Order: sequence, then C-alpha cells, then structure tokens
Amino acid sequence: MVLSAASLAVSTGVLGMGTAHAAYSECNSSPQRLCLWDGSNGTGAKYEYGGDWSGCVNVVSTWNDRISSAYNRMSIPVTLYQHANCSGGISYFRQGISGNVGGGIGNKVTSIWFGY
Repeated sequence: MVLSAASLAVSTGVLGMGTAHAAYSECNSSPQRLCLWDGSNGTGAKYEYGGDWSGCVNVVSTWNDRISSAYNRMSIPVTLYQHANCSGGISYFRQGISGNVGGGIGNKVTSIWFGY
C-alpha cells in the first residue's frame, strides 16, 4: 500500500521543517528520523520524517524532485526512489549513513521505501 506523506503527517508525527544552511549534525539529536536536504552534503533546506514508518511513501509535493542528500537516523534502512510508488532508480541508505543521493537520482526523488 502506498501512502502519501501528507496523509500520514497528523497520525504519525511527521515533522516538516525548512531550515536554511542545515547540516548533518542537526540530525544527530533526532533519533528515529530520516533527514533530507535540498543541497548536497546536508546543506540547504531540511525536511524530516519521524516516527514509525514502513513500506512505500510518496514524498510531500513540496519536496518532490528536490532531495539531494540524506541522513538515515532510523533503525531500518531506507531506499529513495526516482518515481512515485517506489519505482525507478534508487539510492539506498543503511541505518546511520549520511551522504548525497546517488544512482543518478539526486533532485529526482519522488518516493521512499522504509524497511527491508
């Protein structure tokens, strides 16, 4: 089942924050978060997914085709996908990993798979 991030925001405590000049270190104090930035190396505006997530989630429309870097502070891996409903090119982030979105999909991420 594919759920939109906006529809889950109220029930799961999704945090959406636009913060200029964010950095990977800003995500360190937030366990169980997936932090995403629109700039490389954890810079630019930041958006966070927090709480218990599993399966495929399409990103909120304001972050579609915008994600350039990520820090996975969750206890599960996450996979970023180029297209909606977790299809197309991928970039994989194990637990505790941060970096730029790879796989040729930087600024093209549309959905996220939470879990194995």
